[in-house]
Amino acid sequence: MNMYKNIGEREVRFAEEDLEKAKLKKRLTEAVTRWVEKIKNPKLEITSMECLESGAATEATVKQDKAKKYVAKSGSDHAVAMFKLRDGRELKAKIFGNEEEPGYAKGAAAILSGLEREGENFFPKIVGWIDHRGNKSETAGDVLISEVAHGESLSEILRKIGKNPEKIAEAKDIFSHLGELLGKIHGRSEEYKEPGNFTEEDRWDRKRIEEDMSLLPEIIDMEQLPIEKAKEILEKLSNSGYVSWIHGDAHLDNFFNDMENKSISIVDYKSLRKGDPMADLSRVVASVRSWRGRSDFDQKVENDLIKSFIIGYRKERKEEPEKPKKFDYAKVIAYELRLYLLELKQFIRLRQKIQKHIGDGKRFSNERDFNMACLKKKVKVRDLRSMDLSEEDILVFKYFLNVLRNISDCVIYLGRMEV
Repeated sequence: MNMYKNIGEREVRFAEEDLEKAKLKKRLTEAVTRWVEKIKNPKLEITSMECLESGAATEATVKQDKAKKYVAKSGSDHAVAMFKLRDGRELKAKIFGNEEEPGYAKGAAAILSGLEREGENFFPKIVGWIDHRGNKSETAGDVLISEVAHGESLSEILRKIGKNPEKIAEAKDIFSHLGELLGKIHGRSEEYKEPGNFTEEDRWDRKRIEEDMSLLPEIIDMEQLPIEKAKEILEKLSNSGYVSWIHGDAHLDNFFNDMENKSISIVDYKSLRKGDPMADLSRVVASVRSWRGRSDFDQKVENDLIKSFIIGYRKERKEEPEKPKKFDYAKVIAYELRLYLLELKQFIRLRQKIQKHIGDGKRFSNERDFNMACLKKKVKVRDLRSMDLSEEDILVFKYFLNVLRNISDCVIYLGRMEV
């Protein structure tokens, strides 16, 4: 009886979410239409408009995957529309369903604009803001209208890279440009904090590392990184260092490459905040390593892409004599390790399923023993096939192995470094 009650509640919730999305889309199209009509310029007449599910749907996925009728997964907190004007311009409109996001987006856009130099565009130009019902104090329902980011996301570039030498060479240049972009943002806003001068905001990234690294002994053998050394590394991270404006969510879907203009633009910047610049670098590095587990490129290509990215970054954010070191790869690795530990949480169901199919005498008593058995190849893909697990489960297991190897590599690297 309870089961049917829960199913009914879930259906009602989904129906409410769909209704809320429909309302947002209607408000979005009406707001954009009114905005264009108010300008009273024949060249700005809308010739076509397509309302999309927002979230992972970006300009590139819309253009490249129309034949597949791509629909991205998203929440009901915003909606996106792409529209064309008679003068040939393509614009994107996004309506916010909660009252906090517009403020974050406006603030971030103002900060990024202030960091740009003449001829630079860190993000697609904002064409207009439509305040909710003209009331600037009420931001739920605000609409952001911007130019469309041309090109494709860096994730899409890695998905297609394969073993093609030309695409690999192009990708190395692209990641060098990405490094330059982040180097400019960090370098133009950096501030060195002496020991003991960190605010709670400054400590945010470092504090999260401390919390997650405390879980390491439950996940993996710590022979390569004794706990005392791990504490020393954490102390080094928390003691002093640079703080700057950082992207805050620098995964590859949030950056577009315009091949024609040889430029990178940020397509989602609402997470912009003050923090440790190395946290941004770690997100990019972790994204590249993550893609190697899902694409055809090998370890050498992965290393070359990361190297190109770091070279581009250090080209813009140069070290200065008699000043504290700006680039610290140990910090990048520590932040990277945290990201993999977060990823590991999504594999709980898979681990339980494998444990269920393993014979009674072979079951593992804890998560660490299971993880180490996988790293040492005591649990293999062919074992899963003999358990009659699905191909989807096997693909997830391969990705799980990639995350585990990345955690192991980070632990080994930190264990070898001098503190």
